[in-house]
Amino acid sequence: GFSHKIHRQGDERRMVIMSWRTGNALFFEIWPSIRNRIPQDDQRLEFVKALLRVFLEFDADPSDFRGRDPDIDRAIDEVDPPIR
Repeated sequence: GFSHKIHRQGDERRMVIMSWRTGNALFFEIWPSIRNRIPQDDQRLEFVKALLRVFLEFDADPSDFRGRDPDIDRAIDEVDPPIR
């Protein structure tokens, strides 16, 4: 469900409006449309990076995006580099 709790993160306040599970499920529901409607790789990458930043800001789990599609892997690795 939706959460309207405000979390304190340092001096920054932000509202969480969805759970990380909801965010990941929503992203993967719209992913096929993004892939089909933005055929240029570089434009799709920039769009997906921006979209992933929004999802991560609202508590989606970056590890749940990895390993499902090479385009998403590339974008998430640029937005949230894995610890190596």
